[in-house]
Formats: sequence, structure tokens, C-alpha cells
Amino acid sequence: MGLTLIEAMKHETRVDRLAVTKTFAEGELLRRLPFRNLAGGALKFAKEVKMPRVGFRAVNEGYPPQRGCDQERH
Repeated sequence: MGLTLIEAMKHETRVDRLAVTKTFAEGELLRRLPFRNLAGGALKFAKEVKMPRVGFRAVNEGYPPQRGCDQERH
């Protein structure tokens, strides 16, 4: 189970880590980031199986299908 920043600060003994955690807890950065609640215990994403090959194309030309990445769902 994850900890909130406030709970993590209660268990931290190193001063440098405590200062960084306090900066994040009191700052505006985390308040401005978009978070979403997940139903269930996982977030599914696509993982690239292999890197695409290098290719060149003319201006306004479409992408050939062999230049895309093979993807696998996780």
C-alpha cells in the first residue's frame, strides 16, 4: 500500500530526504498535476517490443506501415 507524503515524512529519519518530501508536500507542483483514480489494481499500457527502423519521407507524405513500432499490451 502506498503512503501519502505526510505519512512518509513521519517515518523518515534522514534530514535531506525529509526536506525534499516537505518541499513536495507544501509546494504547488503536486496540486497542479492531474491525477486520476484507477478502478482495480493496475493501469494497462502498450510496451514497444522492438525499436522502429529509421526512415525518411517527403514533406506531407504519409508514414509507411513498416516504420511503426510493434506493441504489446501490459
